[in-house]
Amino acid sequence: MIHPSSTLAHLAKLFVTIGCMRTLGNEYDKTNTWSFRAFQILLSHSILGALRFGTPFLTSATNIAKYLRIFYDWYSMIVDIMSLALFTAGILQGYGISEKVWLMLLSLGILPIFFYLQPKRKQSQIRRHQLFMNVTTTLQLLMITLVGLRNSNYNVISLVVSYIFERFFIDELCYHYEISSTDLSQYSLCFVEIFMVLTLSEL
Repeated sequence: MIHPSSTLAHLAKLFVTIGCMRTLGNEYDKTNTWSFRAFQILLSHSILGALRFGTPFLTSATNIAKYLRIFYDWYSMIVDIMSLALFTAGILQGYGISEKVWLMLLSLGILPIFFYLQPKRKQSQIRRHQLFMNVTTTLQLLMITLVGLRNSNYNVISLVVSYIFERFFIDELCYHYEISSTDLSQYSLCFVEIFMVLTLSEL
């Protein structure tokens, strides 16, 4: 079954991501490959989402649709973790923060991915993992904020606020107003990407 709104949301993020990657590649040579890799991951997620929700021959085939849905749901969780970790590493490295510090933060940021590789998870493990993810996300956003403000890069405020909304408040908002969390997450990530480029432009 085709989902026009979800397809449109992923296509919107696709075009925003392409625009951000062109801007990043053309103008900001000082930024390193970490940030560009994050945009590439978001780009691949947009393409996968457009296929998942908007391709008739994939959505109508029962087995294909089932496995594509499973892979999309899993990859969406990975993207959420990886993009923030890579963006954080890019910003910290761009500001000349000690390599040990940003590599440690990068490792800590991507650590939750291994939880999703476990075939079976107990409810207590899920709660601990969620707490760990919240802690690592908060730590990364705090580092971005402190380093950015210390260097008079006030674009980090918009970036961090958009990430906080995307990470902590979207599900509650969607539940309250009966909005598709998949769609709203994609549009929210568009703002995250735009604010990220503005932040990187000040490095």
